[in-house]
Amino acid sequence: MFKDIVSPFCACSCDDLSLDVVDGQLLVLSPCCPATTEAVERINQATPPSAFRNGHPCSAPEAVTAAAALLRDSRLPLLFGMGGMGTNSQRAAVRLAEQVGGVIDTAGGGLATGSLAALQQVGMSTCTLGEVLHRADLVLIWGADPAVTHSRFFERLTRSSHSPEILVLDDHPSATSAAATEFYQFSNADNRNLLLTLRQLLRDEPLCPRVVSLREDSPLSEGDEPIGFPSASDLTVLRQLSYRLKHCRYGVILYGERFASGNSPGITIELLFRLVEELCGVTRMSARALGEPGAENLLAWQTGFARAVHFHQSGPESLVGEFSANEMLERQETDCAVILGSRSLRHLSPAAMATLQKIPTILLEPVSQKSDFPATVQVAVGVDGIHSRDTIYRFDDVSLPLRALLPSALPSVSEILADIGNHVSCSRSQG
Repeated sequence: MFKDIVSPFCACSCDDLSLDVVDGQLLVLSPCCPATTEAVERINQATPPSAFRNGHPCSAPEAVTAAAALLRDSRLPLLFGMGGMGTNSQRAAVRLAEQVGGVIDTAGGGLATGSLAALQQVGMSTCTLGEVLHRADLVLIWGADPAVTHSRFFERLTRSSHSPEILVLDDHPSATSAAATEFYQFSNADNRNLLLTLRQLLRDEPLCPRVVSLREDSPLSEGDEPIGFPSASDLTVLRQLSYRLKHCRYGVILYGERFASGNSPGITIELLFRLVEELCGVTRMSARALGEPGAENLLAWQTGFARAVHFHQSGPESLVGEFSANEMLERQETDCAVILGSRSLRHLSPAAMATLQKIPTILLEPVSQKSDFPATVQVAVGVDGIHSRDTIYRFDDVSLPLRALLPSALPSVSEILADIGNHVSCSRSQG
């Protein structure tokens, strides 16, 4: 039996799981983590090691040879995904992207992209999940439903002996709002308008409509249109919220996908970070996106950039938007894609998915995931943290060790990527 296991499957990377191995099958003992339980069932039901080429079964070496041929003939290959994978797999993906002169991206949604853009512009006052659980006396959850998306974290937060006040701000009731101390519902309000109004209330400034510029909120000028002004009832609620934020001992604002929805999520999150910065002048306040484990940390210390990295002959270059996976696919600028785990496909737009259906694709699919995507070449691979040891970065940027629990004949992601890279190099040297 294995205790204190870190799960690579759930969004909050639960680190207190107990698993047992019985007759080559994994059994989740406690506590119950829905995402881990579902992934373990897939692992237990996985068929023998398999690979496919154009929908037909083949051996893993044949799949590697075919994948290398696709990358060798590609003008601008794209590698993306890596969510929930260990740093060894992510490092191998960076190495292959550099070998083929391609682009590598984490393919996160607006939450990850916007948070990174805001961090680079204004910085942020951040914290770990441990600080939220043990130090915060007030937690504001904005545009998120962690009771569903981060169930174990929310469960531990509500049952913590520290017992922080939990406030929820959203446009509709949810499982999280039902368990909160107080629920603030703004059905038709714009998050930027709410943030700007909160900042005016914190400063005790006269309330007036304002607009958002690219870098800082500014008063209305001639020709500008207001983004909306809170109603009288909304202003009353915002005054209550402002008072509670100012008078807490240590507060944390957790924001999610709905908070970062819409156009230019980076500007919305930047306004939140500026609000937190002002609150730090009167109390202690932090902000943290309720995201999921990604490859931003690995990319940052391998290439110097956290997202959307293009390998030129002169070295890596990053332009978020220009080299982002979703946007490149929408503009049909890549002619071959390596998908590192199908879970990343849910972040792509319909236009990007349409392009992906037209070009050659290579899918490395951990047996804990399942997809019906018809990749040109598909290889079933082992799971980091189940079949091999590794390290994973939790969404609060804390690195956690992954242990090998179950022996397997499945190749790892790093092994397959290294084999593909060797085949590409050999083909080029022979050519």
